[in-house]
Amino acid sequence: MRTDDNERNHMHNKFMVVDTYFVLTGSFNWTFQAGSSNQENLLVVDHPFYVERYTAEFEKLWKQFAPNEVAAQERAAATIQKAYRNNQSRAQNAKPSSRTQSGKSKSAPGYKFEGW
Repeated sequence: MRTDDNERNHMHNKFMVVDTYFVLTGSFNWTFQAGSSNQENLLVVDHPFYVERYTAEFEKLWKQFAPNEVAAQERAAATIQKAYRNNQSRAQNAKPSSRTQSGKSKSAPGYKFEGW
């Protein structure tokens, strides 16, 4: 894990490149709050043109922030926080959701999700 080091301005990019196959980007903050309560958007892009550019941007940022490798103690804290958030997420998902009685998720009329 790496962080920026500017006290006044912070890197605010929000994207994830998944195994060079697709990109997730948008306003979505990668927090439990965002997933459970916030009004967020997330775009999935799998066109090679964009995947290549986002991958190049990630590599550039990874090199830029190489001196800011997170210390082992901070990694331990992040691991504990992640476990806590996962437990909270599981508890939240156990509550009734917007799924139909058949267990299938509701979607917009005419929309058919096709897997990767």
